[in-house]
Amino acid sequence: MITSVLLKEMPFFQSFTMGEIDALLQNPDLVETYSRGEYIIVQGSDQTEDVFILVRGEVEITDAAHQHITYLASGSIFGEISFITHQPRTTNVVALGEVIVVRIDKKSVEKVDLKLQLRIKDGLIDTLISRLAEMNQKLVDKDRANQALVKALRERGWLEEAP
Repeated sequence: MITSVLLKEMPFFQSFTMGEIDALLQNPDLVETYSRGEYIIVQGSDQTEDVFILVRGEVEITDAAHQHITYLASGSIFGEISFITHQPRTTNVVALGEVIVVRIDKKSVEKVDLKLQLRIKDGLIDTLISRLAEMNQKLVDKDRANQALVKALRERGWLEEAP
């Protein structure tokens, strides 16, 4: 059973009050279970604009060609881009074993007071900013590694200087 105490331990909900979490838990269809290999989100679909909090288990995020992007573990949130932008899903999310999620749908959010709606959106925006910063750092790290490789190849005479 998913309780407000359990959700309060999740990073996304740590700044929320217990009353705010209780308000979200009013939806009886909030908790869903998925089995290994089951798709929670399919890229390109506009099946829902719901956001998911991963309570238990691990999921893999893949692109349209089903190439690995990353893994997410308990406490992670996903689906936030479609929730905010109302655009089709940008990745696939696949359960790697038994997975339990809390699905927060637009209608549930629209039923709570405006202050809580804004806190949810602010939390989702913070999640997006954090992910963007992580991706930027990965790009910088990859660029540095490529530059080091090119330098090493040139030093060994295996790669000529560009004209």
